[in-house]
Amino acid sequence: MGWHSALPKSILVPIILAMSGLLGISPTQAANDYQQIRLLFNTISTINKYYFREVPADRLIQGAVKGIVHSLDPGCSYVSPAMMEELHKETTGEFAGVGVEITRKNGVLAIVAPIQGAPAANAGIKPGDKIIKIDGESTKGITLLEAIKKLRGAKDTVLTFTVTRDSFPKPQDITMIREPIRIQPLRMVYLDEGYAYVRISHFAEGIDQHMIAAVKSYGGAKSIKGMIIDLRNNPGGIIQQGVKTANLFLRDGLILSIKGRIQSVQKEYDVTDSETKFDFKVAVLINIGTAGASEILAGALQDHDRALIFGHKSFGQGTIQSIIPLSDGSGIRLTTAEFLTPK
Repeated sequence: MGWHSALPKSILVPIILAMSGLLGISPTQAANDYQQIRLLFNTISTINKYYFREVPADRLIQGAVKGIVHSLDPGCSYVSPAMMEELHKETTGEFAGVGVEITRKNGVLAIVAPIQGAPAANAGIKPGDKIIKIDGESTKGITLLEAIKKLRGAKDTVLTFTVTRDSFPKPQDITMIREPIRIQPLRMVYLDEGYAYVRISHFAEGIDQHMIAAVKSYGGAKSIKGMIIDLRNNPGGIIQQGVKTANLFLRDGLILSIKGRIQSVQKEYDVTDSETKFDFKVAVLINIGTAGASEILAGALQDHDRALIFGHKSFGQGTIQSIIPLSDGSGIRLTTAEFLTPK
């Protein structure tokens, strides 16, 4: 299309002034950033002029967007239109994969937790494993959403991770077969008279109601003296479900604070009155694979002296990511807030 090597100020100033309105900053502040904005345009035009082959403008712009977002923190990434479609599959409740929650930690793709009973867990994948290759291809520089797409595929197809682990003398290949992943979010077992064990594998929609139903099935809260809530290898899920589950065990006070730079994301969740309240004793099991909504539940119960927490230090997520759609059907995954336990 032919970019000018140095776009004139007469073109850039209106763009900057328009951006100032979108960004909520003063025209003066935006004008002060003129040189940085111009640098971006000049970089694109220089590539267009000197790169050894022609590059479509949309590819350059998307590359710039990816770079901007990726520079923020490991939880942020650009989401292509195809990836946006892939994300919608997560809401269907069933898909073919190996059953892992992944993250980027210190620039490396890592396992938060495998889903209990899924192929990855059965193959020996553990929380904290670092994935350096997927099907022989390096994961260096790969975004979370690109990795998620690679993990999914047709039922009964093979997937191989090359992983490093502190106990491994060298990287090892671990091979799994993709299966439809059906997540049973809550399972309750009666251990002994008056004592129950509850395993929450993922904070899906309605976990608080699953908990209420499970307690009722064992004769109601009055028949339970104590409960063990197992949150090990629970990678989180819907934050509000962690809040709602904590609300069942607390009588008053703060459950969670969400802090962000913009007013609309800031929120405090206090204990609310409800027909169902559990007063029996509680112990919570956690480990490095306990993240997100699981940490919200464990943190609230611990800070209110409502439960004893056992195990190992949890994952330490502490932030909230939101998928924000863009005009062309793509989107950006941004860290929009951090969450804090009552104390």
